[in-house]
Formats: sequence, structure tokens, C-alpha cells
Amino acid sequence: MNRRSMKNKNIFSRLFCPALAGWLMLGHVDSGHAQNYPNVTNYGAIGDLLALTNVDTISNSTSLVCPGANFLPTDTNKLIEVFGGGFWRGISNEDLITYISTVSSPTNITVSEAAGATATNLNGVYGTDDAAAFNAAIAACAIPTDTIIIPSGNYLLVSPALKTGTDLSPLTTTVPSLVAIILHRGGITFSGQGNAILTGCGGWKNIKNIGERGEIFGKNDSLNMTNDQPLVFTNLTLDGGVAVGRIYNLSFPVSGQTGVGWDGTHHWMAFGGGGFIISSFIMQNCVVQHWRGEMMEMATGTPNNVLSATNCLFQDGDASCINNFAHNCVACTFSNANQGEEFYRSYTTNASLMANCQFYLMSVGIALNGGYYGDATYTIAGNTFNTNCGSVMFTSPACDVVFVSNNVYSVNGLFLGTAGYQNNIACVNSNIVVGWNIFNGGGTPLGISGSGINLVENVYFFSNQVNNAAQLAGGGNGTWSTNVYVIANLCSNAGPVSTAGCAGQFFIDKSNNYNPHLLGNPGGKTGTNYFNYSSNGAYQGINPFTAAGSVFGLVDTNAAQMPPGAVMVITNTANPTTATKNGWASFTGNETYSIYLNAALTGTPVTIPSNGTLTFYWQYWDNAWSTSPAPPPPTNVRLNF
Repeated sequence: MNRRSMKNKNIFSRLFCPALAGWLMLGHVDSGHAQNYPNVTNYGAIGDLLALTNVDTISNSTSLVCPGANFLPTDTNKLIEVFGGGFWRGISNEDLITYISTVSSPTNITVSEAAGATATNLNGVYGTDDAAAFNAAIAACAIPTDTIIIPSGNYLLVSPALKTGTDLSPLTTTVPSLVAIILHRGGITFSGQGNAILTGCGGWKNIKNIGERGEIFGKNDSLNMTNDQPLVFTNLTLDGGVAVGRIYNLSFPVSGQTGVGWDGTHHWMAFGGGGFIISSFIMQNCVVQHWRGEMMEMATGTPNNVLSATNCLFQDGDASCINNFAHNCVACTFSNANQGEEFYRSYTTNASLMANCQFYLMSVGIALNGGYYGDATYTIAGNTFNTNCGSVMFTSPACDVVFVSNNVYSVNGLFLGTAGYQNNIACVNSNIVVGWNIFNGGGTPLGISGSGINLVENVYFFSNQVNNAAQLAGGGNGTWSTNVYVIANLCSNAGPVSTAGCAGQFFIDKSNNYNPHLLGNPGGKTGTNYFNYSSNGAYQGINPFTAAGSVFGLVDTNAAQMPPGAVMVITNTANPTTATKNGWASFTGNETYSIYLNAALTGTPVTIPSNGTLTFYWQYWDNAWSTSPAPPPPTNVRLNF
């Protein structure tokens, strides 16, 4: 048998123990000193963002007419976004993002930048540009920790690049131009009071021939962050400013002609560039919604970050909700996004936890890549993946994953070794534990897809309840795997195992009571059929109405794919009593068939009666099937005379 030495003497203790510690790690903020409690409104923030409808523009004119609006003289110098009212970009108009210059009447204003389109009934928003006030409040925070008070309101936070139309990144200064609020230190709690909404820029501009929208919080430079205390975000709504986030378009980069695609600049928080990043980020009772890029992204490769998110809602996004943070996510909801998370595992040295969370309307719940042998354990426990999730998890590759006690109502379950391998070191998908879950309906609870550097090994799929699934486990397309154990799963109407095309070794024990894979020649034609354990597992059978005289053999030519202890149970279901069925005169009912114990069809076959069952045992010491569970021959026998 082909086994790799993975240096894990006890996989369960190595995987589960760190997970228990991670379950309780929710962050800590030192408050044993005087804090200033700066209030953003004391630094000029207003939080007065309002929506506009029926905006009329004239190309090359700074005059806007907004029937139904109620502009006031105090709206002068506020920021306005008119969606589709900006420059023509070859296919469509970008969005107009500019300042109100004068207010002529409640429905008529002039702005500082001319419109690029003659149009009616456009939508938009306007409000005070609150980014400078938030940055000033951060500068006023005490060391090592302080709390910024954010009263109820809707705060418009737009980066410099979107207001000027010029992206100056990367900068040598401390002002990344695609970031509205700069984070260069830790130890700050952003505390929302009442209904506090922070809204990013929903409008796009063509910058460097790419459509960009920018982010609310982050840093895109190489400066080190200081004061390694947690950054805490509590009781906030973090809104991307677009009417619809999930547009089902992952074209990258965003088109500079349409603004459509996967926007790699549109995040509520993102860290790029380089330099030290603080260790802890905490989210409590937050809503994150309406984003065209990763809602929050760690792109620096810093290994020591941990995100602790509790009772948060992530919804309406065209990419992932969480990207590349080690995390402890508890009681969160992920809804209507491409992915709940994408996690490049090589970036972290901390264990991670996803527990008691809900997933809805996701293409993929969890996407893992960048795994390495012996990396920090990722435990996924007690979650619910609802019916409208496409698949629960993809790996390419991942190691040391524990998936336990989850409820899955998905089209598909876990797919290991999927396309899109990402890693900076050589590693395969390995040490993956899947136990005590409930899989209800859908396709395949366990799918094996990888080969080559993305192959799969050391997988333990056990004690799961599988109901109404197309198949218990599957794989193919020339994939390679070994030491994949499918053991003691309780199945109700689970379809047959199908691993045809897999070149590796599965151990699919007869303790799994899934529906048998059926072979035979119905329709009055005789033929030869081969039962293959490595392709279809322990339970197989003869198709009803298989023609009399059909012959069956057991495949014994793939010893490298056969685990010791393999057992194959074959049932003859060809037992109708009607003499003919659908005109198949050669089928007389209650047929018996011959089964040869090898693929060469040599030796004396055994006979399987109608409605009968035979059990065959793999004798690994001579690479042959037998009807007897004989023990292997003794070794190292010493005779004393």
C-alpha cells in the first residue's frame, strides 16, 4: 500500500487540542488607563448621507436638477455621487463623484465637476465628506487604547483617489489614496451608538484604465503599524455604497469601460503594501454589506493576525466576506456572496475556528488554499450550510482541517483538491477530518478532485449521517489519492460510491450502508461486467432484469489501490417473478449468475442466487479476492526442535 509518512503519530490529538484553545480566544483590550473617548462629531463628522433619485444631468454642464430632492443652503461643499453621470468611457459612463458648489433651490444645484452624460432619472447619494473627521478622531486617541464614539447616522467615507480621479498609490507618504480612513496603530475601539452606518464609495472611476471604488479602513504602504493592541469594531454597519453587491461577475480587474467586475479595491477593510500589522482585530454585532470586492482582506502575508468576529452579518458581496485572516468566527451569518471566506493558510501561525455560523446563498462556503504540513489547525464546527449554498468547502490545498458537527443542506459537500492550486511551498491536501456531521440532500458529501501537487491523502470521513444524497463519496478525472477512509457513516437513500478514474487508494468500509452500485446487461443482451472496489466501494449489485447468461468478474489487477481489509458485498437484485419484462424474453426472473474472483475470468466461479448476497474479502498478501475472511499467513515463524 502506498502511504506517505506525515509525521503525525496521533492525528486526532494534534488537530483537536489547538481547536479547543481557539474556541475561547476572542481578544482582549487593555482599559486600565485614562481614555479620551473622542466623538467623531466633535471633529466635524455629520453622518447625514441621503439617497437621491431622478437626477437629471447635461453633458459638459455643472448644473444638476433633482426633482423630489430637498437641498438646503448648508449642503454646499457636500460630496455627491451620481451613478452613470460621469465621463464616457467607451461603453458606458463612469460615475460622477464631486462636490456641491452652490444650491440654487431645493431641486437645483451646481457641482464642481461637469457631468459627462445627458441623462434623466439617475440615482445617487450626497452627504458630508466625513473621512477627515474620522482621521482626526484617530489622531486624538490615547495610548495604548481608546474608544472612538460614533453616534447614530450615515457617514460618507470616500478615499482621496475617488474624489480626485487620480490614484497616487503606492505613496511614500502616510496617505494611501485609495483608503478613506488610515490605520497605522492599534488599540482603538470604533463604537457605534444606535444606528451608526459607515458608507464607502459606491461610485466608480476609471483610474489607470481600471474601474476603482476604494476602501474605508486600511493601509497600502510599507510603514509598520504601532501599538500592538486590538482594533475593535462594534455595533456598526459597514456599507459598500452600491445598490447591489453581488452581480455574479468575477471579471478581474474591473473594466475601466463599464465599472463591472471583481473590484480589488472595494473593501470595508484591507491591508496591502508591507510592514508590521497588529495582531488582533475584533468585530462585534456588525453588519457588512454591499461590496464588489473582498469585504475584508489581509494581503500582506503577515502570519500573526487573528480576527475575532461575534454575532456579525456579512451579506451581498461579489467576492469573499473574509479573505486571509486567521479567525475565530462565532455565531455569524454569511449570506448572498460568492464565498464566505477564502483563507490562504500559509499566511498564519494561529489556529482558526468557524463555529455556530449560518451560510446562505453562497457559491462556496469556505475556500482554503496555501496549506502546509503541520500548519495551525482550522476547526469548522456546529455551522449550518443551507440549501442554497453551492458547495460547502473547496481545498487547493489545505492541511489539518477538522470539520465536525455541522448541518449541511447543500448541493455538494466538501471537495478536496479542486482546481486553482495556490501555494508557495510544495504541499498536498492532507490530514482532513470530517465526522459527526449531517448531510441532507444534494450531491456528494465528499468529493476527491486533486492530482499531482494537488493530490489528496489522509482523509477521515466517519460517523456522518448522509440523507438523500446522489452519492456518498466520489472522485475521478484521473485524480490521485491515498488513505481516504470512509467509515461507519449512517446513510439513508445515499447513492453509490463512484471513484472511477481515481488512481489512489480509498478505504470504503461496508459499515457505510449506502445504496449499491449496480452492474448488468438489461435489455436482453448478455455480456461481461467487472466489480471494482477501488471505483465503487464496498456495496455493489447486479442490475434488475440483467439478461440470463451474463457473467461477472472481480477486478484484482489494481493492488496498489486496494487497502488491507477491503470487503466487497454484492447483491443480486434480479428477482422479479414475471417471466418477461418489457419484451425482454431472455429474462425469465429469479436469475442466478456466475461471479469469477478475478478479472481474467479463470478458475471456478461462484454462483449468486436471485435476491442473494455474497461477501468477498481482499487478501492483500497474494493480491486476490476470496469468499473466506482468512487471516494473513504468519510471518517470522521460528521453529524449535
